Amino acid sequence: MRSRTSLHILLSICSLVLTMQVHARPKNILITAFGPYGGMDKNPAQMILNEMRNMELNPKKFNFTFKDLRVAYGDVDQFIGSTDFSQFDLIFMMGLRPDSKRILIENVGMNLADENKDIDSVARPGIIIKKAPNRIRLDEKYINKITKYVKRKKQPFAFSEYAGNYVCNYLIYLMRYTVQQIDTDKPVIFFHVANSIDYNSAPRNEEQASYIMGLIKHLAKFY
Repeated sequence: MRSRTSLHILLSICSLVLTMQVHARPKNILITAFGPYGGMDKNPAQMILNEMRNMELNPKKFNFTFKDLRVAYGDVDQFIGSTDFSQFDLIFMMGLRPDSKRILIENVGMNLADENKDIDSVARPGIIIKKAPNRIRLDEKYINKITKYVKRKKQPFAFSEYAGNYVCNYLIYLMRYTVQQIDTDKPVIFFHVANSIDYNSAPRNEEQASYIMGLIKHLAKFY
């Protein structure tokens, strides 16, 4: 009887140690940002990504992969098709909404692209993926965690129900659809950053980088 009890205790300890080792590994986090488009010289999204690259980030807790993307449908296709997203615990994307003075978190990716041309003069009007859902929403549990965090921190985030039908939406929809084939629970979140170039009242790029990174680190605690 004692031997069975001792064996049970030993197995429990081993299980606990293994669990602690899994949770102790750094979280693998992907962050992408779009570059300039529409005649602009710089895109605040890419500038914010560069601010993040220069941050002191704890390698024992986080393993970040930063990726610049051109505002081009072909580049998005190539990136989605050549990347193993199963290696990442959380995925975040950034683009610019020119009329925004706040950081918008896009709830919806629409299975539709408009007739506007990308920086390579390519347009992809119509359905993005045939026989796929019309829209893919951000999971309610992520929305709830983000809402509580933003309310507590009093930072300039807001949720958006419409990401447009241009390359940003194309990336949102393709990324969420692709990742859901691997893991339906993996967070895939898109930020439309504030236009710090055209609006003096918008948060500066270093501020936005700090706000977004803070939210990313918070969400990483749960996934």
